[in-house]
Amino acid sequence: MSDSSGKDGFSLFGDPEAVQTLTRREREVLTAVLSGLKNREIARVLGISLDTTKEHLGNIYRKMGESGRAGVMGRLGDGGNAGRRV
Repeated sequence: MSDSSGKDGFSLFGDPEAVQTLTRREREVLTAVLSGLKNREIARVLGISLDTTKEHLGNIYRKMGESGRAGVMGRLGDGGNAGRRV
């Protein structure tokens, strides 16, 4: 892996500090998002409510300075690492 690898092994092509400010649960939600799961699927897989999922997503977007999924995915890039843990 390149030097852009985050401490948890996820390739960060944007702002690694933004990802490091996320809580463990927010990183779990982010991993699910990057794996292509929809909000309801994330809630089911993580055993949390849909409202809690949306709250975590809002926190992720705010901390990363993005307004939605597309911005977060664009900031992190894929680099062939979709589905890897953040």
